Amino acid sequence: MEYLANPFNHSINSPPNDGICGIFNILSLNLFYYIVALFVCKLDEIQREESVLEGESNIKDIPDTVFDNIFDDALVDNQIKQDLIALLDTNSLERHYILYYIFKKRGIFYNGSVDINTFAYYKALLNDWRNIYFVDNKESLIINLDNSLENDYQIVIDNLVYDCNNAHIRCLSWLYYSGIYNYLMDNLEIKLAVLNDMNERKILTGNLFLKYQLLLIDMENMESIEQKENAEKQDSLDTLDNQEKLETIEEECNSEQEYNTDRECNQDENTNLDNDNDDLVEESAIEKSDDDLEEEEENENVDHSADNEEELNNRLIADDFTDMNEMTFAAKLLSTVKNITIRTIVSTWKIIKEETNELFHPVLD
Repeated sequence: MEYLANPFNHSINSPPNDGICGIFNILSLNLFYYIVALFVCKLDEIQREESVLEGESNIKDIPDTVFDNIFDDALVDNQIKQDLIALLDTNSLERHYILYYIFKKRGIFYNGSVDINTFAYYKALLNDWRNIYFVDNKESLIINLDNSLENDYQIVIDNLVYDCNNAHIRCLSWLYYSGIYNYLMDNLEIKLAVLNDMNERKILTGNLFLKYQLLLIDMENMESIEQKENAEKQDSLDTLDNQEKLETIEEECNSEQEYNTDRECNQDENTNLDNDNDDLVEESAIEKSDDDLEEEEENENVDHSADNEEELNNRLIADDFTDMNEMTFAAKLLSTVKNITIRTIVSTWKIIKEETNELFHPVLD
């Protein structure tokens, strides 16, 4: 009984779960569940990455050229070969950029038809039957840029000798012939994004950081040059547009002036025609009045009395009074017809000119 009543016997009387002990129990339990949750999330992330790689690792139609030696290819420019050899330098910014993109980010590249995961392409290349059965030894299976490998190969480019490993040659050949190298070097946006990510992760240090800063400066200069060229092009286009607008306005003004000049000339011609017609009418009226006066004077000078036979005999032409009246009427009729014809022609010409101007006025404008 004393054994059971002893309060220090913890095997029977457990300590109370309150105070600081309760807080520690709750914290330890939450920490345990937190660790389990992190472990499950990490396993799920790894499984998703592996599933993605398995889905994209089935690379079809791997070209035979990726297994060749690019430095034996006479069709490839020597400058490109030197740029590829520069990737073997551990202080090369492009080397770290390409390796980070392939093995860390496991990014994709476009081979001309589809997007291919670079890391999946690398794994498929290692597992390809041409890489396994057509090699001399196990070391030939290696395809990487590891600088710890022993140099067992020499390359001569423009009288320059470079020492490297056969694994380096195979990796550089794969990067070039697969199109990954050109894709990553030509896409400045991808390059800048990857380098910024590496800088945020504090990967770029020392000389790499300095080269990264110089690259940013060069890109800013290129952007400023492009903006300047675009601004100059825009200015030239605006100048051309303004010149075209000015030429169009000048042409419109010239056409309008020509139209106004033609219209004034037509009006002057019409005025001259009217004046000529008025002159003709006045001349005809004057001629008519002169004829009438002459006829009246002749009639006044002629003595029609029957007693003055000598005067009648002295007339060169024996005129009958009936014939004289008919001739006068005919002269007046001809004069009237002439005046009517002239006025009709003039009025018709005016109407034709006005209708023609109204007809072609929209076209001229």
